Amino acid sequence: MNIIHIFADKLYAIRFAHESEDEWNKLNKQWTDLIWLEDFFEANKTDLSGLTVEEAVIQTMNEADLLLDTILSKVNEKGWLNSVFKNLHNQEYKTVVLSKKKAKRSWLRIYAIKIDADVFLITGGAIKLTHLMQDRVHTKVELIKLEQAKNYLKENDVFDEDSFREFELEL
Repeated sequence: MNIIHIFADKLYAIRFAHESEDEWNKLNKQWTDLIWLEDFFEANKTDLSGLTVEEAVIQTMNEADLLLDTILSKVNEKGWLNSVFKNLHNQEYKTVVLSKKKAKRSWLRIYAIKIDADVFLITGGAIKLTHLMQDRVHTKVELIKLEQAKNYLKENDVFDEDSFREFELEL
């Protein structure tokens, strides 16, 4: 695994060993790739609730632009990342070290580990068409990636921004 700096010492992305690119860039490409989206929605059309594949593709491309551009344009605003990344589990209310988070717009999800206030590590993302992540293989994979990234940080004694900065210097 590698940690890739995305923006402003606040936003990072993981690049898993078996992948050629980091998760942020991978999401950017997938959610704006007409063919990838058509294939995805064809394979998951039973979850589309009355939308056609074409409508789902157009909606996803529009929503992806808004979500990804908004994150990058507001990343420097103090506290903004904390407000956009919510707890992964809606019923979770306590503070957890290296907590699992999600940013969402429509059915798009960006998953991340919160390292500290306004410092996040993107671990992946998904088009979530069902209520529970466990309901579909592609969202179950995102749960696994979140856990792998969290374990990687723990194994390298990362638990807050200071320890993350020390770890970053070692890379």
